[in-house]
Amino acid sequence: MNTGNKVELSVVQDEEKRILELISGAKRVDIVSAWVTPTESFWKLVKRAEREDNFFNLLVGTSSDGTDPQIFTILEKVPGASCKVPSQELIKSGSFHPKLYIFHGVKGQDIVLIGSMNFTNSGLHKNKELLIELRGNIFRKMVP
Repeated sequence: MNTGNKVELSVVQDEEKRILELISGAKRVDIVSAWVTPTESFWKLVKRAEREDNFFNLLVGTSSDGTDPQIFTILEKVPGASCKVPSQELIKSGSFHPKLYIFHGVKGQDIVLIGSMNFTNSGLHKNKELLIELRGNIFRKMVP
């Protein structure tokens, strides 16, 4: 067994607390979420992206009323943030509904969170969500 490719898995219990910890230690953050609203974690990302180039990349859906349009206005003014919506080609056969959080360079490794949680106040504080944390250097080969 090659221990250099070991991946550790755990269930995240306090989602926003863990995300705030990961933001503090990350060199870059990529988030893909069906919906996004301003939360404490969102504002912490904005603050870091105001000071650091290419710190925060967001791909967010716009279907329904789940995403607060204010996030687009906020992020367009932040030099270290990128905010995109999925192409019509990507969503032509259904809704855009992923939830993926990648924290690059946390104590020398990449950490991926994946599950049911949108990056919203409801996802972080109200809903009963499942969020799995994957840790390991194998992601350097999988995620650019």
